[in-house]
Amino acid sequence: MRGLITLIKMNFVVLPMVLIRKVQTVVALALLLVSTWASASNEVLNDLNVVETQDGTVVEIRYFRPLFYVSHSPEKSGRKLTVQLRQNSIDLAAAAEFGNNEEMLMWSSAFGAPVDTVSLEDIHSETPTLIVRFAKKVRFSARHASDHQSMIIVIERDKSEVVNEQVFEERTELSVNLVTKLKPLDFAMSDLLDRANKAMLDGDYSRAVQIFTRIRAEGNDAIKPPVQELIGLAREYKGQTAHAKAEYERYLEDYPNGQAASRVQQRLNAIVTASHLPKGPIAGGESTEKQGGWNKQVYGSFGQYYFRNEIQVADQSSRLLRSVLSNDLNMVARMRNEQYDFKAQVSGNYQKDLNSDTDRDRFNPNTLSIEGRQKDWGLYGRLGRQSRNSGGVFGRFDGGHFAYEATGVITVNGVFGYPVDFSKRDEVNVDKAFYGASIDIGTLWDGWEFSGFYFSQENQGLLDREAIGGEVRYFDGEKSLFTLVDYDIYYEELNLFIVNGTWAINDGLTVNGSYDRRNSPMLTTGSAVVGQRGDELVDLATRYTLPEILRLALDRTATLDTLTLGLSQRLNDNWQFNFSMNASDYGGTLASGGVEAIDAYGQDFYYSAQLVSNRFISDSDSLILGARYADTDRAQTSTLDINWRIAATDKLRLNPRLRFDYRTDNSSDNSRVVTRPALRLDYAVRRRIKLEIDLGYDLINETFAEQEVESTGYYINAGYRVQF
Repeated sequence: MRGLITLIKMNFVVLPMVLIRKVQTVVALALLLVSTWASASNEVLNDLNVVETQDGTVVEIRYFRPLFYVSHSPEKSGRKLTVQLRQNSIDLAAAAEFGNNEEMLMWSSAFGAPVDTVSLEDIHSETPTLIVRFAKKVRFSARHASDHQSMIIVIERDKSEVVNEQVFEERTELSVNLVTKLKPLDFAMSDLLDRANKAMLDGDYSRAVQIFTRIRAEGNDAIKPPVQELIGLAREYKGQTAHAKAEYERYLEDYPNGQAASRVQQRLNAIVTASHLPKGPIAGGESTEKQGGWNKQVYGSFGQYYFRNEIQVADQSSRLLRSVLSNDLNMVARMRNEQYDFKAQVSGNYQKDLNSDTDRDRFNPNTLSIEGRQKDWGLYGRLGRQSRNSGGVFGRFDGGHFAYEATGVITVNGVFGYPVDFSKRDEVNVDKAFYGASIDIGTLWDGWEFSGFYFSQENQGLLDREAIGGEVRYFDGEKSLFTLVDYDIYYEELNLFIVNGTWAINDGLTVNGSYDRRNSPMLTTGSAVVGQRGDELVDLATRYTLPEILRLALDRTATLDTLTLGLSQRLNDNWQFNFSMNASDYGGTLASGGVEAIDAYGQDFYYSAQLVSNRFISDSDSLILGARYADTDRAQTSTLDINWRIAATDKLRLNPRLRFDYRTDNSSDNSRVVTRPALRLDYAVRRRIKLEIDLGYDLINETFAEQEVESTGYYINAGYRVQF
């Protein structure tokens, strides 16, 4: 049996990874030929997914790690959507390791969604800002996913774009009056009709199909004809035209003289006619090539930046901290028709270190993947370098993810591959291999979703991690809840437990809270090498027994508890107040194997408040006034900052900023005062060519042993970005 499992792993894990590694080598050479560069590629923004429905376009912006929603503006319409986010101190520390303070996702408005760019700004701050720019003024609704790892925007379809005005009006009437019209036909189905009505109004058409199907099976003869029509209607709104066509044909076959026969025949004719119409360019976008019903598009961006950072202490000569030339390439090729949707993506960067003291060039292939979806059958697959943050997988990996939508509410997932070693992203980490399976269930009981998973990973022949767990999510428009549990059944230890929720108490006030308990780092057998002479598990196997290696891994792992509470209060149409409190506790590690213990930290507290104006002087500017106080085990830090964004002209955007920090150590009289003015300018040479420059100056006053030391520094990050 074990030999069979090994053979399966070789065919479904090792062989695909060999092919992936060869493709990555080709892409690496291509990027190296493009330039000697690198502005850090995306470490926070993950992906942008678009799904078209009859109501409009659903845009999902995904993150690599959780970002907590605070507020968004404007509320319902505009050419730009600004979303104020918050990140905890753990992720803020990770973000500070990267030089780039802004990231961007590209999209072609010619491929269905009127979205131009998605950017995440102020990544190194506690309160980053997500900005979505549309190709035209649109009406939308926006909300954050309950797991805080994606933003969901529903762009309403312009009524003028609906081919059949009568069908549009009928659809609205049907959606609003489902319950009132059908309840008298079968009162026993009243509860199910209420659920189906809510699903239709919420746009959860998979759930609606499931409920209508049950009503069709259990209801009386009077209610079956209209329910049969509604099943086809829900399928059509979901974009499953083949299924909708079959349901409409079934209605006409079973009820040829039904009251809605004429209307159903019109809808059926519209589907058949639409499948034969020539596909011209989409209004407001560029022309796309369509042959045989296929919509094809290639788009992306290339950016080149130079980053320089110097510091001068007192009267000493200046010291160059960083000098990097950066190139960033992101390219997407897509093709789709009514049944299939394919996508290939390449993104990465090459960093040329121009500092002779460090001279550390880096190549970072972040994404290299192909994916496909069969809409009617519910099949999905993705191969290559990608990222996933559910089902036991946390972050980037080289491998495959496959999914099958078994029913309207049940999706089965399988995943395999190699986790990406962050320090060696230009390699495939074949020393570690994993596989896993998960089941997603939702939406049930008016807003609840569930998932469960099994995950197993090996490291150089040793079991590295074996976990079970799951997620529970709830959303009803006013309240959201997300819970994640990851339990290692090999070590019999809780690896991760997260619970967070939000509640919109009224139109102006929203409160949120979260509790996070995790192992830091995540418990794996590979942690046993920390502090040892060898950096591989195979080296430890020559000196320790397996139980001793497992003990070393446990001793190198600490627990970290984080509690966050916050609120957002809209003061008026222009101003909003945000407040949050964060408390964390680090449990420390044990001494063993010649490695010293790391002491536990006392409780660290962080308090922050913001006044946000989305129209400070005019409709083209926004202002953020922020204050933060950190009371940690080692120091106390007070921060004040001003962040003003203004569109000076249609092509020029200005972003002046000012930050003031005052820090005092708890164990001494040492102190530190930092004043940093900064200015960012974005100039659109043409619609798809943008010049960017970000300048900052630091004035630092420090006190050590009653001696004052003054130092200064500056940074410059300048370059250009081209969309294609």
